[in-house]
Amino acid sequence: MVRIFNSILFTGVLLGQVRIGDWDAFTSPLDVKMMIEMGDTVYCATDGGILKFDVAAASFETYTNLHGLSGTDIGAIAKDQRNQIWIGGASPDGFINIFDPETEEVSTVFDYDLSEILDFAVGDSVVFGAMDLNQDLGIIEFRLTDSGFEYRDVYKNWPITVGSISGIAIRDDSLLVGTDAGLLSVNWAEDNLKDPTMWGRPFASLTGNVNAISLSGDTVFIAVSSAVYSITEDGLSLVFSGSNDVLDIASDAAGSFWAVSENSIMHSSNTVVSSSFDLTAILVSETGKVFAGTEQGIAEFSESTSTFSRWIPNAPLTNYFSAICVLDDGRIVAGSNAGLSIRETKGWRNIVEDYDTQAITSSHDYDFYTADTVQIDFGDFVADMEQGPDGMLYLAIRGTYPYPRRHGGGIVIIDVDDPGFFTLIDTATLDWNLDEHMSVKDIEFDSDGNLWAANTYATHDQDPIAVRAASGTWGNFSAAESGGDVSLTPNTVGFDGWGRLWIGSFEDDYINPAGVDDGGLAMLAYEGNPDNPTSTEWASLTVSEDHSNSTVWSLAVTSSNVLYILTPVGLTGIWLQSSNTNPESYRGFTYFPNISFGSGSRIKLDASENIWTVSATAGIHVLLSSGAYWPDIDGLTSDNSYLLSDEISDIDFDAKRGIAYMTTAKGISAVKIPYAEKNSSYSSVDVFPSPFHTPQDQSLVIDGLVEGSSVMIMTLNGNVLRKLNEGNSGVSGYQAFWDGKDSSGRFVGSGVYLIAIYGVDGSSAFEKITVILH
Repeated sequence: MVRIFNSILFTGVLLGQVRIGDWDAFTSPLDVKMMIEMGDTVYCATDGGILKFDVAAASFETYTNLHGLSGTDIGAIAKDQRNQIWIGGASPDGFINIFDPETEEVSTVFDYDLSEILDFAVGDSVVFGAMDLNQDLGIIEFRLTDSGFEYRDVYKNWPITVGSISGIAIRDDSLLVGTDAGLLSVNWAEDNLKDPTMWGRPFASLTGNVNAISLSGDTVFIAVSSAVYSITEDGLSLVFSGSNDVLDIASDAAGSFWAVSENSIMHSSNTVVSSSFDLTAILVSETGKVFAGTEQGIAEFSESTSTFSRWIPNAPLTNYFSAICVLDDGRIVAGSNAGLSIRETKGWRNIVEDYDTQAITSSHDYDFYTADTVQIDFGDFVADMEQGPDGMLYLAIRGTYPYPRRHGGGIVIIDVDDPGFFTLIDTATLDWNLDEHMSVKDIEFDSDGNLWAANTYATHDQDPIAVRAASGTWGNFSAAESGGDVSLTPNTVGFDGWGRLWIGSFEDDYINPAGVDDGGLAMLAYEGNPDNPTSTEWASLTVSEDHSNSTVWSLAVTSSNVLYILTPVGLTGIWLQSSNTNPESYRGFTYFPNISFGSGSRIKLDASENIWTVSATAGIHVLLSSGAYWPDIDGLTSDNSYLLSDEISDIDFDAKRGIAYMTTAKGISAVKIPYAEKNSSYSSVDVFPSPFHTPQDQSLVIDGLVEGSSVMIMTLNGNVLRKLNEGNSGVSGYQAFWDGKDSSGRFVGSGVYLIAIYGVDGSSAFEKITVILH
């Protein structure tokens, strides 16, 4: 795998010294699936990476793909005898990594295209992993050699049908496997594990579903449904019988078991204590502390008081966001069907839906998870978000109902700094499908401050386009008045330089009746106020020249009036002209024809009007305004960059700072890009790091350049040592990079050097940098 960017993490949202190509990852490590202990630290497997909990400091840290993990959705975690951490990927990516907690990086990667890693069992010189390969369950073995752990073999031949594996454990030379058909065992040191006859069922009476296994010295505890059994030299004994299925089990130094069900914790003493939150895992530390993993964070159970103390890391509420918006002040807001997450300078703040209770907090502790609750239904998902001219956040909601069925609106207007102040735009204004089911797929503000909405599935009145004039008055446009040019399934809207509205729709012949275009690309020109125009003029363009497709997933118009449409067959540019009856001047080439663009695919323009295409399955591909590709034809994927996943739902840009934020199926990725609002002067030039130590992997960065700048590195008496410009890759957009070498490739000596910066208009600026050569 070759990654073409740096993995340095940003610090906060109000970014300062960040290089072009640096990445960050924002995940939600709230749901704890499994835990291990190392000293006074608990490491957790979550679907947002490795969550590290410092018990003494009650503080958290998260490790993601930026630390070398092959993925962030982790299903299994274990500690070997060298105090290295084994990480197993959850479905559908069953990678195995060895993570070094000292260097905080992955030291070893095993990737055999497995579907899932379910558990690990660790011995002195051997590690077994329970794995799933396309629903074919088995055991993978690694042996310790002089050079580290090496793959040995895979064993998938069972004596009985195995439908699931809940856990594995090593007891002396026995490997125990908990399955849905009872407990299996084999002598791993002597037997041929590929021979199904070598596997035995040591306790034929254990035929039920084994939920969990824990080893304590020579005693093995096994959870079967709601019962707990112990296995000792004396045989099998029932030690606990409850009423709820046991999810996980652990043992303490005294040889007693601890277990959790969904809402209670249990002990060998027949203690059962209920929990007000959902439990997922159990861990007993070497000092006897009892920790429970939860669906939100970690809890410590006090046996003396029978109470829980819980800590939840500061994080977004989910990994699965469907829309993202960068606010004018640089904060990011991500939207999901569960609510909103706002990334602020101090950390994450969440706004969560709650049908019954609205609770707004006046102050927030950003050291931990923090959230307000609002009585808003965020629908099936948030389809789009835009910050309005009034500073409010506008949300397009796909799939909701009005009160009293739900607290829903096809458009939600909310003050993210005072979330109790919101407005729901529902069926009193918007059209709907069937029993008042509302779906708004896109919202956009035009240059006059009018809000336009793609009101999808508008079958009741057949008004697929809604508009709120800047004055606050609402209006609608029907399929009938368009002459059938506009479909009842609009996906996307945008505006050209003549103030015309462009509408892209998707095909659905069940929704679109006869006489109405099934999908397509429509244009609306109007005179007067948009909510009550004095005249309208409609037109439609073919989506594909061979008429093989009429679906438009997304569209965007550049300042030079090139309309880009994203369809299932790729990205196409249409050069527009002022004629309303014939608005197409000519049509360009179709880009990215081999990329899968399905429902949810989008186009976004950055500050330099480069076209970013988002695929729900194939990452991001960028067409520069010059017609070239960035960074190349392969775009950005999880294989060639630090993108968390190839399943992308949205993208937005911090135009001032040159950052692209991308919502993926695994969290939010961010990358510093060479495209930002153009600087008009050198007033904001920043040189870092200072002093500059050489040699090192990272170059010196000269940030805040005017476009087209060139840079010279000089001695204080004016001797030119190195010239940097776009032609020799020394300058990229608003940043220049110097590796500390002169034009002959030799490192310059320690001292103070002059940085001379020149613009194409004759402007200039000068900075100094101290170099320390080691």
